[in-house]
Amino acid sequence: MKKIGFFSILLCFFIASRCFAQLDPKLFPVHPIYAANIEFWKQVFGQYDSQEGIIHDRYDLTRVYTIIKLVDRYKPNAKKTNKSRLKRATDEIKDILRQLANGHSPDSPKVRHIATLFAANAKPKDYLEAMNDIRMQRGIKDRFEAGIVRSGKYMEEIKDIMQSYGVPEALAYLPHVESSFNINAYSKYGAAGMWQFTRGTGKQFMEIDYTLDERRDPILATHAAAKLLKKNYTELNDWPLAITAYNHGLAGMKRAKARHGDYPSVFSLYQSRSFKFASRNFYPEFIAAYEVASKYQQYFGSLELHRPTQFTLFELPGYLPIETLESKLGLTTKEIRRLNPALKKPVLSGQKYIPKGYSLRLPGAIEYQSISQRIALNEFYNRQKPSQYHRVRKGETVSGIAKLHGVKVRDLIVANNLNRKATIYPRQKLRIPGKAGQLAKAPEKLSKKPASANTEAQKPTTGEKLDRKAASSAPVTELAMMAPAQTSKPENQPDNTNAASAALAALEPVLEENPVDLLGHFRVEPIEVNAGRKAGRIRVAYQETIGLYAQWLGVSEATLIQANNLSASSVLLLHQPILIPAENADWHAFAQQRYRFHRTHEEAFFDEYEITRISSYQIKPGDSIWRLSQQVFDVPLWLLSRLNTDVDLSQLQPRQKIQVPLVQTRDTTRKSPIPST
Repeated sequence: MKKIGFFSILLCFFIASRCFAQLDPKLFPVHPIYAANIEFWKQVFGQYDSQEGIIHDRYDLTRVYTIIKLVDRYKPNAKKTNKSRLKRATDEIKDILRQLANGHSPDSPKVRHIATLFAANAKPKDYLEAMNDIRMQRGIKDRFEAGIVRSGKYMEEIKDIMQSYGVPEALAYLPHVESSFNINAYSKYGAAGMWQFTRGTGKQFMEIDYTLDERRDPILATHAAAKLLKKNYTELNDWPLAITAYNHGLAGMKRAKARHGDYPSVFSLYQSRSFKFASRNFYPEFIAAYEVASKYQQYFGSLELHRPTQFTLFELPGYLPIETLESKLGLTTKEIRRLNPALKKPVLSGQKYIPKGYSLRLPGAIEYQSISQRIALNEFYNRQKPSQYHRVRKGETVSGIAKLHGVKVRDLIVANNLNRKATIYPRQKLRIPGKAGQLAKAPEKLSKKPASANTEAQKPTTGEKLDRKAASSAPVTELAMMAPAQTSKPENQPDNTNAASAALAALEPVLEENPVDLLGHFRVEPIEVNAGRKAGRIRVAYQETIGLYAQWLGVSEATLIQANNLSASSVLLLHQPILIPAENADWHAFAQQRYRFHRTHEEAFFDEYEITRISSYQIKPGDSIWRLSQQVFDVPLWLLSRLNTDVDLSQLQPRQKIQVPLVQTRDTTRKSPIPST
């Protein structure tokens, strides 16, 4: 972390003395070392809109060099145009810094402005170093305003939930930083919902499977966020660190605290591969978001906020077809989806039932007796629906369809007489097999009255996670294609292949003859260690941790840490070899769980985004796969890995070439709510 000049420190003292009086300074302190960052983010949220780019110093946010005009990112060629404008402005700033380093006197307003951003006794090296620290931040005033309007629907209930867990209600403003209160937010890196939970973190607190994704439910996700924030605070005993851990991870913040102590020192001194601009600025962003949102009239004038929705909770005594719900209560799929955003496509399309035990939200205030009169008990089923047919959608794979319906890949291939590559094509109707290849037997309807049922108007009980547990469908015991592949067309189908489908097809591996073996690099490699003793070996993949390995193997983290001569603070590196114990370890089950973890990331990604083109990029000196993924191309690392299976991405060499996808949202009219930080 670079030091900030004396002039900047004085400005920070001034800012800290006049702002943020309404936040409890004991809980949410504002230290002079990062007060200027808070002021910067207030401008991002409340002054500059998404058509303006703030060009500034990455470390000293008091240095704002200039503001450039940007093209709406959803207009044709916007990315190319904005990149050109940014390069032109950056080159001009670098040229001015070079002049100042060479001792040239300021001879124009632009040069004089930049000169004033440095101390009077600045040395040539200060200007030259600043040339490498230029960054652009897009303003989000328009999106932040829209988030304030949306927040009216949830804010009071979120505050109540925070209080019920014993955490400060000010944390209710954190979704302004995460998603601008957009419940449909989904990032390229797999974070979903208003609170932007990743799948791995979300599964610690919520149900996430093929029928439900509770990350997308704003209230259920708020309960999860309160639990996570409380856990962070319990471990760190400091709210700035706990809030930063929400973005950076608890383990990382524990390492940072152990190394540097308090938050100001962590902010100033902590360095790691993953603690970069976004993590370092997360707490200042939160303070700024609270300031702007809680005093929104000063920034946006009078706004009409959305009002809370009145609804009734009805806990399902069995599995319920969505068609029954629509016909008996006169609801549309759109209405059901609006009130129950956790329900996933298989449920909404009728391929799966709404799960047993799910607390369904129904519009208005309805008495349980009225609901039970319209939906009789015998309308519910005793188990999940094993769909008999499946209509193939673009981008689906045989393995994904098999997993969706809880059947074996081999049985699905045999039941539909697929070829050795298991080729399928869009709109193809697949037969879903049951036992011995026959159509699955339908679930039975309920006949006995449930022991209890209840309804609650307005909102669920705060402080407790709603019960979402239900019997799962048959497990997938055999896996086939890993890739989120583009399906192929038969010979008698018209050829409508475009750039996107060609790009997706490039991700599809060849299906080998034996589907049981198709675990690819997720399989554990048997090796010998310590004079003939056996063990397994894997290579670390994106987003994997020792904690996940321990969970999948059913062993303690300490066992794996000791086996690999690691410490509790060790950070796993991409492709790092990890030893897996042989004693009492089910390697095949481990590989399956590992496969599912990554597969769900890919499926969720391709629900929201599509690849329009694949291009080649030549590695330059200093390039790393992390920088290319997150800063240059803005695509998930796993996607780069999937496109470059023959390249060791952890050991890139200059002049080496890799394949890079161009990604865009499937619906280009829907704007991403995620701030560009």
